[in-house]
Amino acid sequence: LTLGNPNYSSALMSILTILLFAFALHLQGLKRLMLFVVGIGLIVLIVLSNSRQGIISFAFGINVLILTFLFKRSFKIGLIYAVFTVISAIFVVLGMLQLGPLEKYVYKTSVSIRGFYWRTGIDMFFSKPFTGVGIDSYGDYFKQFRSVEYPLRFGFQITSGNTHNVPIQLLATGGIFVGLSYFLLTAFIFWRGIKVIRNVSKNETFLLSGLFGAWIAYVAQSIISIDNVGLTRFAIVTGKQIGRAHV
Repeated sequence: LTLGNPNYSSALMSILTILLFAFALHLQGLKRLMLFVVGIGLIVLIVLSNSRQGIISFAFGINVLILTFLFKRSFKIGLIYAVFTVISAIFVVLGMLQLGPLEKYVYKTSVSIRGFYWRTGIDMFFSKPFTGVGIDSYGDYFKQFRSVEYPLRFGFQITSGNTHNVPIQLLATGGIFVGLSYFLLTAFIFWRGIKVIRNVSKNETFLLSGLFGAWIAYVAQSIISIDNVGLTRFAIVTGKQIGRAHV
């Protein structure tokens, strides 16, 4: 998909799959069947890519559709499923941190490497909290701020140009005002998404919950990945549509 590597491609496919399923639930007949078939095909490709990033992004995003469907029919069932989803998410995060029963299914060596990138970015932010080290300058300062354990484990010549975490990247390179702007924008879109889904007309429920789920999938992958242009473009489009939606 010309996005750079299988991780970005699988994340994009997860976003597209959520949108396809949302439109399938909105439509009828042959169009619904065709969209479901294409969506299932994309899920197969996500699994074959051997990328945890795509699977986790899809899981977060598709749960928005499932929760919307359940809450619209029974608040009690929706609440039970929501609790189950939160508990499952906790176990997934613990597994990524090499804790709990899901470790062998979700943990990858690259996760521990990301831990070093994140801590390096946080140290950069605290060294210059108002301005950061400069936009796109993470790689220039990486060796200065990296943990002393990093070169001993991965070599003295291996470096990184990004924290692989969008919020930390913005804080590290742009400072508190850039990072805070991102957090406020993200919080606004999340609030708008919840508000719109709760109050939208029944025939548009799945369309808007699909947009919101696709955006959630992007946010989920942005916690463990860089702000890839192809993926960020989809986040901008879905975020704008959620913000403009009429309640």
